Amino acid sequence: MTVRNTFRALAIIAVSSLVLSGCAAKAPEPVVPNASGAPLAFSNYYEQVANFVECGTRLYCADIEVPMDWNDPTSEAISIATVYRQADSDPKGFILFNPGGPGVSGYDWVKESPEFLGTEALRADWNILGFDPRGVGSSSAVKCLSDSEYDEFLYGVTGSEIGTEEDITASKRAIAEFAQKCLEETGPLLEFVDTVSADKDMDVLRAVIGQSKLNFLGYSYGSFLGTTFATLFPERVGRFVLDGAIDPTVSDFEQTLFQIQAFEAALTSFLMNCESLEKCPFTGDVAADLATVKRLLSSLEKQPLLTVSGRELTIWAAITGLIMPLYSESYWPLLAEAFSEALSGSGEGFLELADFYNDRNEDGTYSILDINKASKFL
Repeated sequence: MTVRNTFRALAIIAVSSLVLSGCAAKAPEPVVPNASGAPLAFSNYYEQVANFVECGTRLYCADIEVPMDWNDPTSEAISIATVYRQADSDPKGFILFNPGGPGVSGYDWVKESPEFLGTEALRADWNILGFDPRGVGSSSAVKCLSDSEYDEFLYGVTGSEIGTEEDITASKRAIAEFAQKCLEETGPLLEFVDTVSADKDMDVLRAVIGQSKLNFLGYSYGSFLGTTFATLFPERVGRFVLDGAIDPTVSDFEQTLFQIQAFEAALTSFLMNCESLEKCPFTGDVAADLATVKRLLSSLEKQPLLTVSGRELTIWAAITGLIMPLYSESYWPLLAEAFSEALSGSGEGFLELADFYNDRNEDGTYSILDINKASKFL
């Protein structure tokens, strides 16, 4: 099973279709900023001219400056990495895109997989602009752990029975050490990585792409960015699509609980339909199949599964690998194969899914930081 090869094959097919279509991109016209509504003390950021340079087929990249501290116009400037995929025809304008996380790279998504963004009609008519919010990826970013330390943090176990006082104490200690490392490695920027600041950065992006109103497509946490932007700048809201909206009135704990309930419902739906998938190891009796899943996970709490790479599939890696394909029915064949392998004694499939979710590369390096991926300790 090769999760990355599956997604790579899909991307090759999509790109080949684009090439065969014979569409030729025209060089973009220089963008004149629209600094309407700019706070006087920060007008220089709103008036900057984006130097978009070609960085791929129909792709144009630019780094945009924003203030580190939106309460201090004299604070250090930081960089927001952006890339847009040019419309197939004469563009109707720009749509800013955020895939969620918080911490997923909208920059990488648009740069590496633009053919999977929205519909053909959307890609034909609109320039789709991806960005890495402050603290993320190619922008001025948060830095915390080394790759080996991330491995231990995301996949490791405490050595104590899960849920015991010893286990919880060790988990809290790991979180505290993680936070301290982030502070040491990132410095002053860490204090200013927040949703409101990110939304003010988005208003600068609106200005530098020359629009009086922002058009926005946000998934998951991206929907929260959109909601917050609309609260801060209601007069600058254009066409907004907020997918997977987050209720801003509930606590983080409640949001986590709701998400767990949604994953459980998705798992049940998967089991109800699993028999139609190749390599499905389940019976179609959902209650019995859920019991099988529970036994598998319970066994991993005590004894990880081996993989051909020599790494172990721990309980936390298995849960991450289980969650990843529950986001979309298109991933269910991968989940069926992972279950089939795990029930036969191999952790390979679930470990690949966990690595894909965590942006862990085959060489053991990590592509991007997503603090939400520390949620196993919460």
